[in-house]
Amino acid sequence: PNIDLVELPRLKLAFTARCDHEGVLRLYSVDHVDIFIFNESNLFTDKIFRGIPHSLLLSNVRGEMQVLVPVIEPKRPTILTEPFSTFIVPSFTNLVLLSERYFLYP
Repeated sequence: PNIDLVELPRLKLAFTARCDHEGVLRLYSVDHVDIFIFNESNLFTDKIFRGIPHSLLLSNVRGEMQVLVPVIEPKRPTILTEPFSTFIVPSFTNLVLLSERYFLYP
């Protein structure tokens, strides 16, 4: 089965499948013209995403990349065996209350 639509309801974003000018099928943003999900990885993108695994790499037909990062509240979970842990997990619980749901960084 083909995927025609991908929705990110917490971010109020949607992506539709369509072919670009070279005939490559890509997931294009419904809200932002000419931006699609970029799924090719290299050493540069792997290094960037190591620090923000909850982000999404976007690109346009000119090869200009942007990083979509959701607005989240970082939480430090309670770990009884490590009370001073620096481990942080993203919390999406208060996302509904925020006016900005994500940021696009060039």
